[in-house]
Amino acid sequence: MKKKIISLLLIFATLVSVITVVSVSSAAASTATIIVDGKSYTASVGDEVVYTLSLGYSKSKVSSAQIELPVDFTVLSGYTTTELNNNASKAFPAVSDTAYAVRYDSKNSFGLVGYVVNFASVTGYDFSSSKAVLTIPFKVLKAGTVTLKSDLRYVSDVNDQDIIDGSYSVKDSSFKATETLKVDSKKVTISGKAESFLDANGTVTFTLKESGMTVSETSFIGNSFDYNISADANKTYTLTVSKLNHADRDYTIKVSSSAVTQDVKICPMGDANLDGKVRITDVNVMYKHVLGQKMVTDPYAIKCADIKGNDNLIKISDVNALYKHVLGTKKLY
Repeated sequence: MKKKIISLLLIFATLVSVITVVSVSSAAASTATIIVDGKSYTASVGDEVVYTLSLGYSKSKVSSAQIELPVDFTVLSGYTTTELNNNASKAFPAVSDTAYAVRYDSKNSFGLVGYVVNFASVTGYDFSSSKAVLTIPFKVLKAGTVTLKSDLRYVSDVNDQDIIDGSYSVKDSSFKATETLKVDSKKVTISGKAESFLDANGTVTFTLKESGMTVSETSFIGNSFDYNISADANKTYTLTVSKLNHADRDYTIKVSSSAVTQDVKICPMGDANLDGKVRITDVNVMYKHVLGQKMVTDPYAIKCADIKGNDNLIKISDVNALYKHVLGTKKLY
């Protein structure tokens, strides 16, 4: 008998391990990691991110520069060459009058897939305070890890002195290039406090549906905990919370553009008064309902009391089944 118990525990531990791995893989499959200036940003598929390169140089005006930005276009979208030059005031705010850019979707002559931007002016550009010279919005197309890092060369001042030469070597360390990323997430967090009963180590499952289709499914362990799940903005969902020997409960959640707080509570089957306990008081509540003396009107309480039929009705068969459970003569679970 002891060997059998140990064997069952090992099987249970294995199943828990498998469930955990699947859950982590599912979450990872919908996000991308974007590394900019040594910092990692997480963005969901469908999010928009905006990359910005700013330059600063206080010694004199900068007359010319070439920017090379490698991009993995399988993970990130981006402006076409035409869009870049048609949106010059947005894409190259500090040098829009003379900047020109090309997008390469296959390797160019020096092996780059991405963007090459050139700007030049005889009178030069004042970067005594840092200014943005390249701003590109990208949409996250799929999961993956990518790095956005610009390389600069042929950076010269108005005196024709090299600040960065043609081999990317920096000649003046006071020249500063700063890269930033802004994530405009289309995802919204649904979170709150969750309460369930019976097995304290039982799994509580959160299933998010839109128009009847399952969008995501996430599991948590415990009877009382804080939960959070991710959803798309500006949609209406049905959140179903379930646990073994509990009545499933549906919550309609309207998501706008900001985080949503929704506390949830699910009760055991037979818990007609929704206090988390199944006792003779629940039998009395159900019996009075059947007699017509005091009706149960809460839809979820009716669902908890509908032990036998699954028809959202409380009948004498449900009362009898719960009475036997309370007496211990025939347990429901």
